[in-house]
Amino acid sequence: MPVAKGELAAMLEEEELREAILLVFANKQDQKGALNAQQISDALGLPEVRNRQWSIQETSALQGKGMFEGFDWMATNISGVEEG
Repeated sequence: MPVAKGELAAMLEEEELREAILLVFANKQDQKGALNAQQISDALGLPEVRNRQWSIQETSALQGKGMFEGFDWMATNISGVEEG
């Protein structure tokens, strides 16, 4: 997770992504030992991200759980960014 945290922080500093929203899918929730959304959020330092909207969604892509909720959040918030 430290590498992912560093890569995410670097991406969020990119000028091209300055106004981008962030959605993290916490996938593999059907796997034993999977980190939950709060654990991943903390490990990636998401609570410290204050210059953009972000969300983390627990998912199991194989089971189709959580995917639509994440995409709904994204669609709603992209609309808000485009209007603003």
